[in-house]
Amino acid sequence: MLSDGLEKGKMTDGHKLVELCLVQWMTDESCKDSLGRFFVTERQSSGSGDGKNVAEVVVAVVADALAQAEVTGVNWEIVDMGGAVLISLSNVAPLPMGTLIEYIERLEIVQLAANIYTLGPEEGHAQAWSNLVDLFLHCTTCRAPNCHFVRTEAYENSLRSKLEQNSLWNNVVHSLLERARTTAASDGGGSAKAKAIKGQWVAWTQLGKELGLVYKPPPPSALVSTLRGDIDGCWFAECERHGKVDEETEGKLLRCSACRRAKYCSSACQQK
Repeated sequence: MLSDGLEKGKMTDGHKLVELCLVQWMTDESCKDSLGRFFVTERQSSGSGDGKNVAEVVVAVVADALAQAEVTGVNWEIVDMGGAVLISLSNVAPLPMGTLIEYIERLEIVQLAANIYTLGPEEGHAQAWSNLVDLFLHCTTCRAPNCHFVRTEAYENSLRSKLEQNSLWNNVVHSLLERARTTAASDGGGSAKAKAIKGQWVAWTQLGKELGLVYKPPPPSALVSTLRGDIDGCWFAECERHGKVDEETEGKLLRCSACRRAKYCSSACQQK
């Protein structure tokens, strides 16, 4: 995006983070009417030679960071900054609701938020994405005539469709409930992590309810397979080792050879 003397395709995460910081600065209230709108609408080079707008670059950077979850761990600083930039861009967009619909339908922001929630960030690690979910919720409830984000039927239909796709909303609710139970069992529910999970659950649940969605607990043997989950222990819900974290359990777990994420303590649990 910026002319920094780097060869195309040689962008590092550090350079990307600097650029995201600059974009956020440029979309600050004091200059949003000029530079902010320019960055919302102008086609830029992503560093790979492809023409992409800033939001597309941000989404690609965040997706790359999440993809490293099981390799080197997630760079939550980049993930959080990406969410902050997306919010800034929507705040200065000439057509804010159209921008949010683009986020939902074309850039898969809702799926990214779901992935982040189910990866289980610690408190403060992905606050901007919680703020983004709050923004989606605000746009389904606010009816103030002077609000920058005017509730529209097209927006609601787009968001509802994405949340219903592959039971995305329901699966995230279930995943957050499972994490909340596991955390409460280990620390009594009073830790910062437990409070962060509760806050995510409240916002995500309310988002679906405002759109008429009703949570339906999956059958006992169901897995949250459409998400990048962090389920502890055996992934078979009826197994006695489901949700457990101890040395003996970890020693018995086998990883699924297909998805490389799901874990089972026996082939019998996997087949069920």
